[in-house]
Parts: sequence; C-alpha cells; structure tokens
Amino acid sequence: MPIHGSGQGSACSPQIYTFISSKLFQAHNDKATGMSFRSPDGSIFLRITIIGFVDDSTVVTGGDPSKPIEEFFAKLQEDAQLWSDLLFQSGGRLELPKCGFHTTYYDFTKEGDPIMRHTPEQDIIIQNEHKVETTIKKKNIYTPRKNLGHHKSPAGHFQTQAKETMKKAKSISEAIFRTKATRDQARMMYETVYRPAVEFTLAQSFLTDSQLHQIEQKTLPRMYAKCGYNRNTAKVTLQGPRELGGAGFTPLRVAAGAGTVVPFSDIGEHQKRKQEDF
Repeated sequence: MPIHGSGQGSACSPQIYTFISSKLFQAHNDKATGMSFRSPDGSIFLRITIIGFVDDSTVVTGGDPSKPIEEFFAKLQEDAQLWSDLLFQSGGRLELPKCGFHTTYYDFTKEGDPIMRHTPEQDIIIQNEHKVETTIKKKNIYTPRKNLGHHKSPAGHFQTQAKETMKKAKSISEAIFRTKATRDQARMMYETVYRPAVEFTLAQSFLTDSQLHQIEQKTLPRMYAKCGYNRNTAKVTLQGPRELGGAGFTPLRVAAGAGTVVPFSDIGEHQKRKQEDF
C-alpha cells in the first residue's frame, strides 16, 4: 500500500518536510561537487551545493576554467543526478521534463571587467528511478527561467520580470478599484494584497527606477483615488510618511532598495556568527 506522506492540508506537513529536506540537503552536500565562493580579502568562504524552498530546488555546480568544459558538464550532471536519486529515495520525484539549467562563464578585460561568454549548447542527461533517460535542456544565458515567482537569466536585463510585475500590479489594482470597498478597506487591500504581491520579487529583480516608475504610473493613480486621495496630488505628498502629513504610499524603488539591503546584512551577521563559533 503506497504511503503519500502526511497529506495535503496537514498542519504538521511543513515541519515534517523541513526535517526530511534538511537531511537530503546534508546528504547532497556531502557528495556533490558544488561551488565555492570567497570574498576578495579571503575573510568569507562559502560553499553551496543546492538551494531549495519546499519542493523548488536549484543545484549549484562550479568548474575549474583551466580544465576542459566537458569535465564541468560531467560534474554538473552528477550533482543533478544525485539530487534526483536522493529525492526519489525520500518518496519524492523530480518532474524531469520541466527541469532546465543555465551555465555562466566569464572572460575578463584588461581592466578586470567581467564579460559573460556563450558556453557550448551542451545538454545533460538524467535517469529516473527506472533508468529511463531524460535530456535536460541548457537554456540560453538571455532566456529567463522562473523560480519562486522570479524570472531570471544570467545575462538578461529583467525585461520579462518587469512585464510580469506590471501585469500583476495592473490586475490587482484594477480588481481593487472595481470593488465596492470603502476608503479604509481599499487602503487595507493596498497594504495586504497589492504591496506583498508586487514587492515580493523586487529585492532580487534589480529593476531600474524607470521600470518601477512605469509600474507605478499604470497602477497607483487608481489606488490613490480608491483610498480617497486626489490622484493629481503631488507625488511627494502621496509618497510621504503619514507621520509627516503624507499619504504613506511607499515608492517601489524604496521597497526594492530596502529589500536588497536587508538580506545582505543578514548574511554578514550569519558569517560573523559562524566565524565566532569556529
């Protein structure tokens, strides 16, 4: 009789999967090649083999540029196969046809500026639990892939992310504008629906001020009106803090900037604690 875990909706499912996935990650870390990072001054060393959130995982593999690129692809395939096997042993299973990967390789100018190179269009092959092979396609460095709502490509300009964020923001703002909500209810929906959904990817998307301004232009005027403000009010007043007489509509560039700074400060504290423990 098959066992399908604790079942969907169970309150203990997140904790159970946390225990299982943590051990899977540890096992993968013990055997995988992974990738090592070191700060310029050598004070911070970090090795990564896999990054995951619930069932959405990304295997990370590095290579030696002085060695043949075929050796790198072999290691990449081994690390990916290892994760597929570990996941199956735990009762999970990769949806191999939906998997893909990017490779990044840099050349450096005389001034030290990095330039990303187009690597060979070489795919990898992963076997499922029945030893049936599936070809995992390599993505072009300009072709984004979606991971937890983020559309990212190694050499792209985040155009896809900007379009998707604009689409989401317009859809939510229009839905709020069409409701019969009061001013206070509209403001609550702005804070609890619009902002979390739109700002979720901003910290890791690196959209330009111009792109963020376009999103605001297409979505916020309706929001201002629905919340009881004249949409032609000076922007500095609408975006100013309520404590100083403003309307308190946080600019997207401010949300993006704050979201970018916070994770890096957390990483610094984490590394400091690790060094102290060591």
